[in-house]
Order: sequence, then structure tokens, then C-alpha cells
Amino acid sequence: MYEGLVAKSQNRWPSLGFDVLSVNDLAAPFFGAGFYYKTFMWPGALWEKLYEPLIRRAAGLGALLVLEALAKRRGLDLRGARVVVQGLGQVGAAVALHAERLGMRVVAVATSMGGMYAPEGLDVAEVLSTYEATGFLPRLDLAPEEVFGLEAEVLVLAAREGALDGDRARQVQAQAVVEVANFGLTPEAEAYLLGKGALVVPDLLSGGGGLLASYLEWVQDLNMFFWSPEEVRERFETRVARVVDAVCRRAERGGLDLRMGALALALERLDEATRLRGVYP
Repeated sequence: MYEGLVAKSQNRWPSLGFDVLSVNDLAAPFFGAGFYYKTFMWPGALWEKLYEPLIRRAAGLGALLVLEALAKRRGLDLRGARVVVQGLGQVGAAVALHAERLGMRVVAVATSMGGMYAPEGLDVAEVLSTYEATGFLPRLDLAPEEVFGLEAEVLVLAAREGALDGDRARQVQAQAVVEVANFGLTPEAEAYLLGKGALVVPDLLSGGGGLLASYLEWVQDLNMFFWSPEEVRERFETRVARVVDAVCRRAERGGLDLRMGALALALERLDEATRLRGVYP
């Protein structure tokens, strides 16, 4: 960032007050993030059974690797940490599975119909098996909004935009809140959580795992590389660690939170790339 940098909205035709293309927002709830991959993926028949599950799993893994890196910086020990996952779509399910595999304890999961809670920890694979087969959790112990106030170290927001607002944020006991869903936190909720010292991992930082996995696949295709799963995982983890470090350093340098640090870094990189390429608006 520097003095004189100008930011312009792309959604401004014919005016900011009445943007014709904002009609796209009406369709957004009906398409997952993978919709954009679907548009270009070939062969299409492999999308649902092969590509999409892999991308969603990568998104879940990426979110937890980001959390682990940030927790280490904050001195938070995640071994055996209690995790609550709000939202059990493909990304939320992937987060729950990876959390269990990384030594955390998933104590609650929730859908729009309610939440399932077990203080000793859920058998995530069993819960997901039932949910995928029937569309319902094995049982409902809580109302959907009650999961926010459960005793846990980590709260994962993987459902919908604005799920955690200012009022509900006051119920949160978790030390870390991971925003996997786009805009899962309202600004009021984020301000409150940051004010009480919670670690807030914004969607800008936690939600890039699927894109990173697609990028690594693209690199292999272009260069005719055939990486093993272990090589892909190593490159994936290296890039996640690099991004977390860059965002943290930018945030610390400017006295910013992680969301603003990520935004500042992204704008600076975009501005520099535009300047070097000689591309003008």
C-alpha cells in the first residue's frame, strides 16, 4: 500500500448505486465455489465423482493447515483441541475429517436443521456416512444456533454468509474462529472477536486450498509432470506456509488484522503486476 493508490470497484455500471451485474448475486447461493471449475473442466463426466471431491478435500485441508500455522505463531496447542464445525457441505465435511486426522477432537457438527454434540468427540466418518446416505444427522442434540456457544477451542464456519453475527459472536467461547464459508462472519462479529483476543482466520486466508490444488493440477498438465500424492501434498503444504507467513508479516508491519493484511498484500501484488506488465484500466 502507498499514498496515492486508487482502488476502483468493478461493479459500477451504470453506477455504484445501481449496478446491473449485481443480479449475479441472486444466483450465488445456488452455486458452490466449484461452479467456476465446472464451467471449464473437461471431461465434464468426471467432475462430480473425481475432481470436485478432491478440490473440496483440499479446501478443508488448506483451512486447517492455515489454522495450524497461525496457532503455532500464537502459542496455541491444537493437539486434542475441541472443534465445532458449523456447516456440513463438502468443505465442512472435509474440515471435520482432516481435523480428526490431525489429532483434534470434533465435538459437534451442525446443519441448518440442528447440531449433533458429543463432548468426548464424534466418530466423524460414521456421522458423515449417515448424513451422505440420508441427508440427516444421526441425531439432533442442539438447535442450529446453539453450536456457536459450545465449549471448544476451535469454531469453523463452513455454512453460509453472515452465519455468525454480532449478537451470536458474544456466545462464542472458542479461542480460534475459522471462516471457511465466504463472509461467514459479519463485520460486527469479527470486531467483537478480535476485541476479546480471539484468533480470527478470514476466508481470504483459509479458503484457498481448492484453488491451490487446482493450480498444482494445472501446472502438472502444462508441463506433463506426474507427481505422486506425497509430492503434491509437500508442495501444497509449502505454499500454504509461505502464504501464511507473508500475510502475517504484512499484517504485523502495518498493525493490521489478518483480513486487512491479506487484502493489503493482494492489492500490492496486483498493483505491482499491473505496473510491470504495463496494463492500464
